[in-house]
Amino acid sequence: MKTFVKSKVGRIILIILGIALIAVLFVGGYEVFKLRRQNDYPTYYGALMNKPLPYTEAEMDYLVAVKRYQDPLFFNEKAYRKAMNSGTQTASDQHEKTQLLNWADSYQKRKPQELKANESWLPGTAVAVSIPKNWEQTYKDRQAPTGNFGKYILILNHKGNSGAFAYFKIIATQKPYNSVKDYAASKEGKKFAKINKSQYVFAQELKRQEQLRFNRSIDNVANSHNLINGFITYAPVTIHGRTVYAYQQTMPYTDGDVIESIYLFKIGNNIISANTYYRAKDQEKFKDSLEQAIAKAHTFELDYMRKDEPKRHGITKEEEKRKQEQQ
Repeated sequence: MKTFVKSKVGRIILIILGIALIAVLFVGGYEVFKLRRQNDYPTYYGALMNKPLPYTEAEMDYLVAVKRYQDPLFFNEKAYRKAMNSGTQTASDQHEKTQLLNWADSYQKRKPQELKANESWLPGTAVAVSIPKNWEQTYKDRQAPTGNFGKYILILNHKGNSGAFAYFKIIATQKPYNSVKDYAASKEGKKFAKINKSQYVFAQELKRQEQLRFNRSIDNVANSHNLINGFITYAPVTIHGRTVYAYQQTMPYTDGDVIESIYLFKIGNNIISANTYYRAKDQEKFKDSLEQAIAKAHTFELDYMRKDEPKRHGITKEEEKRKQEQQ
């Protein structure tokens, strides 16, 4: 062994092995380093990763700063900038989608400055909805299920004791449906289960739906012996100049008949469903105001680049302060 070590060939082999070992340790250590930083990015970064294209220059600079922080040695800024503003950009992974929802959650009560005083939004989207007079947002939005766009939901309730409420949610993007008509005619859009609500009190229906997380399938399980499964037909109607597809039914509750209306309409590239519920005796009181809210719904340009977002590391001043306090 000593002879081998002392020989020229032996020394060369040992040097090569040493270099290889150093390279393996470096690569492995660097990957651990990158993984730690990649899992440490803030919710705001997730929101930017999921915003509609294109990015503004400030937003792009912000993303570049985050990626360089995550991979300081091998990050290719030019290729990254080109890929991020490419029309072929693919959707972000589920973790980043969750980050978007968490960001929208914390931002929900601090209403985006681009909205008017009487408007709210479907969290994490660019869809704004006008809130009718004497109605308010419940802020129970975040209890909705994560599947089927469920968390992107806006829930409104009447301030009085009528029990009336409505919720708006994205049910499909432009693809694979080119229009609301296509969706309304599809098997997915027409699927329906008529639920016997006669055992429930409508005055408690909003609270009950919150507990169910506005998930009709869970509601159906609780009513499994009272279901009539089938398909419904939406009728095209014009509401204050906007074409929507609507369905309406009357449901008996223990405290009186209630009208459920389902409206399908398109905002930007999203097909929205607005479900409204009010007592039959209150139809004249609520129908027009809710339909006006549907007609006034619109897209808006959300300014993701807030003043409290520094360029380094993608960490907001508030988040940076909390990290320092924890350390």
